[in-house]
Amino acid sequence: MTFYRILIALILFVAAALKAHHLATGPVFGSGWTDSRSFQMVAVNIELFMGLWLLSGVSSILAWRACGGLFLVFAIVVFGKALTGAASCGCFGRVEVHPWIVFWTDLGVVILVIVKGRSVRFGRRASTRRRTHRYRPWRICHDRGADDVRDASIYDFDG
Repeated sequence: MTFYRILIALILFVAAALKAHHLATGPVFGSGWTDSRSFQMVAVNIELFMGLWLLSGVSSILAWRACGGLFLVFAIVVFGKALTGAASCGCFGRVEVHPWIVFWTDLGVVILVIVKGRSVRFGRRASTRRRTHRYRPWRICHDRGADDVRDASIYDFDG
């Protein structure tokens, strides 16, 4: 889980850095609302915030779900650009990446969030949670073959 969080945060940081560099060094070209300078600045801030949130580990379940929602929105926007036949999606500033590649990558992250999100519980996978052993007299009786709780001794429990 931690590997995927770091990988997705790295993707978000790279996209934000390349977008911010493009905004700082040159004019923004495009006809759609997603190509406007103000939208790009908001996208940079959201990407930085989401990357930091994923790395921080604070409210990891909520961060993981918000990440899935963000990449779903990214996939929808890029899908629209791919259908119009754009040469580049503009997701990485001046670095030209075909919209279909970015769309399938975004969709892959959404699927990863759905699949891995089912096993997430407070930052750990459910299968590796540590189980706590509690004193349960009826369990000791059953395991030792005792007929009554009074016949089982808590001192010979291996648990």
